[in-house]
Amino acid sequence: MPDAVTGDALRHTLAAFPTGVVLLAARTPEGPAGILMNSFTSLSLDPPMVLAAVAHASTSWPRLRGAERLGLSVLADHHADLRARLSRPAAQRFEGVDLHHDDGALTLPDAAASLTLAPHAEHPGGDHTIAVFEVLSARRDADRGPLVFHGSRYLTLGAGPA
Repeated sequence: MPDAVTGDALRHTLAAFPTGVVLLAARTPEGPAGILMNSFTSLSLDPPMVLAAVAHASTSWPRLRGAERLGLSVLADHHADLRARLSRPAAQRFEGVDLHHDDGALTLPDAAASLTLAPHAEHPGGDHTIAVFEVLSARRDADRGPLVFHGSRYLTLGAGPA
């Protein structure tokens, strides 16, 4: 029988799989709240749905989970410096960050893509919560390439073909 897979071993192995980097954000009664993540994917085209996996340790998810509308921004290749600012402690995360406000959903105005989401369901998933969202609107800027997380580094791909 093979040895049990450790969290470190799984993290190292999955570093071979490139992912996009997204900001999930909303206006809350306490002010803007958001999480930078790469555990995000499409779920369904009909109806349009996406999902995100949020760590139980997140201090922002308890604030976000009550929002009626959330924004999801796909970080673009020019967001390398912004990504570091969005990784700051929650109280400082949005200092000096330009955000587009839409009925409570917060998005980056110069993102590679933006979605407006409504919460649909939550499911347990190990040390994460799997949050499922209905997609209310979707926009892509085909001239902007994504910021990508691969091999424990942030990289850019350029815009490439649309």
